[in-house]
Amino acid sequence: MIKIKNLSKVFGQGESQIIALHQIDCEIEEGKFVALIGKSGSGKSTLLNIIGALEKPSEGDVEIDGVNLFSMTSNELADYRNKKLGYVFQSFYLEPEFSVLENVAMPLLIAGVNKKTREDKAKEYIEKLGLNTKTNEKVKNLSGGQKQRVAIARALVNDPSIILADEPTGNLDTANGQDVIKILREIADNKKTVIMVTHNMQDAKIADETIELQDGKIVNRNINV
Repeated sequence: MIKIKNLSKVFGQGESQIIALHQIDCEIEEGKFVALIGKSGSGKSTLLNIIGALEKPSEGDVEIDGVNLFSMTSNELADYRNKKLGYVFQSFYLEPEFSVLENVAMPLLIAGVNKKTREDKAKEYIEKLGLNTKTNEKVKNLSGGQKQRVAIARALVNDPSIILADEPTGNLDTANGQDVIKILREIADNKKTVIMVTHNMQDAKIADETIELQDGKIVNRNINV
């Protein structure tokens, strides 16, 4: 369970101050697929980044399974992100000169897992994402759809309970985008929590629930049937 309490985020000071989030209160159930929607500047990516502990709020708390993220030390938070959270971004954030195997195994390397174990586990997820013929290929040689699959494999390799996806289909064509959304749906069906930021309403319909933000506030929540 994710509990968001009185969450606000302010950027800048004085006349240049921007209120990105304003006193957000909501809960997201474990194992649900939730889409955050809204116009550019509505605060959805900021909310995702705070849930993912990539940014700190100006005010308020985020609790995941009873743990207050921002009561942790920097080292505790880094370890928590590595083990509990998986990230999928629009721009992939892969190492282009590294192989698919090296990119997928990277979270396990950071976690101190031995080489054989991390390579075996990385290969398992590479195969699950349909990339086994690309295992030793440098990422720079892959298509956009293949890169996003690598990013998803990397996000899953540590078996996190929460996947955070920020516009995961934004740089993909329609067919590859639909494939990525289906993969995220399957991840949620396997009892992991998936939170996705999207502008694409067709993508949002695949989620269990949509949360709409406007001017840093939640203005609507819909259960998708």
